Amino acid sequence: MTANAYGHIGVICGGTANEAPISRQSGQGVLDALHRLGYSASPIDPINPRALLACDTAFIALHGPGGEDGTIQGFFETIGTPYTGSPTRASSISMNKRITNTVLRYAQLPCPDTLSIHDCVGPVVIKPESEGSSLGVHIVHDTADIAPTYAAVLAEFGSAMIESYIPGTEVTVSLLHHNGAFIPLPILELRPVHHPFYNYEAKYTAGATDFILPAPIPPSVADQCHTIAQAAFNCLGCRGFARVDMRITPDNVPYILEINSIPGLTPLSDLPAQAKHAGIHYDQLIDIMLQSAKLEA
Repeated sequence: MTANAYGHIGVICGGTANEAPISRQSGQGVLDALHRLGYSASPIDPINPRALLACDTAFIALHGPGGEDGTIQGFFETIGTPYTGSPTRASSISMNKRITNTVLRYAQLPCPDTLSIHDCVGPVVIKPESEGSSLGVHIVHDTADIAPTYAAVLAEFGSAMIESYIPGTEVTVSLLHHNGAFIPLPILELRPVHHPFYNYEAKYTAGATDFILPAPIPPSVADQCHTIAQAAFNCLGCRGFARVDMRITPDNVPYILEINSIPGLTPLSDLPAQAKHAGIHYDQLIDIMLQSAKLEA
């Protein structure tokens, strides 16, 4: 499609969620790319709802609650403005980690067990049900620390869940779905330098994580990861793009940790790095993502 086909593009970023600073970084990157590509575009912060009416197409770079949970998608559906990425239902499911786990396990896709606080022993993972960027995620090894950590997460974020801890290699599978097919992207292994896992600080501090591209895993395991990630994407009804975070156990069994329907697009984010390794420069990536813009109906 031509630039004129999208009219004026609103880059939706900012907001009031905990990930707002990251959203603004993603949004600025998207905005700069759209301008270089010749599109008419401007940033829109949803804290000013009236401004959302001023665009013909919405490029959603809004992370966390309000942006990835179907709220903004439902708004644009209501007013008839095409928007990028997954539709309302897929967004709302993927943002809630407990529901995502339930849906994917029902589809017989490999996920960690969800546990009750009353009968679990360490190590476990405790995290909010609906946050991104690994905010509030804790790996708890000592059983005595489970209850107080769960209470602290619940108090800070309003929800908490416990999953079995999956040891092994942390990888992410980014997905681009374009013209009816998935564009092959390399699997990325994430090796935090100073942190026990790929937490918020490891994600957004320069030099805090080594990106290994492609991940040094057997080809058969890589194929399995791609197959599982694509099945999860389709199971939830995602559209255009997503990122599936996984752990691969020492005996090469992959498990889905979560699905991110609006991956970060900052200079330190995973999807741009994987796309670049595949020969897709940042501006081209943004153009491909823009082409996912539509209404659910």
